[in-house]
Amino acid sequence: MKFLVVLLLSLCVAAVLGVLLYPVLMSTGRAVPPWVGQANSLAFNLGLAIKKYADDHGGRPPSALDELYPAYTSDVRATKSEALLAGQRVVIKYHRPKALGNPKDLVLEIRPAHRTNLIGYSRPVRLWGDLHRPRTM
Repeated sequence: MKFLVVLLLSLCVAAVLGVLLYPVLMSTGRAVPPWVGQANSLAFNLGLAIKKYADDHGGRPPSALDELYPAYTSDVRATKSEALLAGQRVVIKYHRPKALGNPKDLVLEIRPAHRTNLIGYSRPVRLWGDLHRPRTM
């Protein structure tokens, strides 16, 4: 009788843990939140604006992103250090390179302002010095 009670309690605990952990284990690394797509688009558009600015200024990139608005981009988020993308507050950080073209120079990084769930998708979207497509690292 005691064995059956222990077995039944063990099965109940396993079932509850399974129900709680299943969504976390199944979504880790698979689902990409909507803000990432918007961050990629924003990084790409800011990369184009940085390139246009550099072309007009003898290859010198802007010292801050707000120099891009409104002449090189109509996106007012270029003037902000934070933005709201698909309901997720993100931090936009610009790292001014000496010159454009080096794929090892980090130029732009967009990351969540803080983790919002248990697994937390906190990998930033980064744009490197070659200004090719943004990458999630």
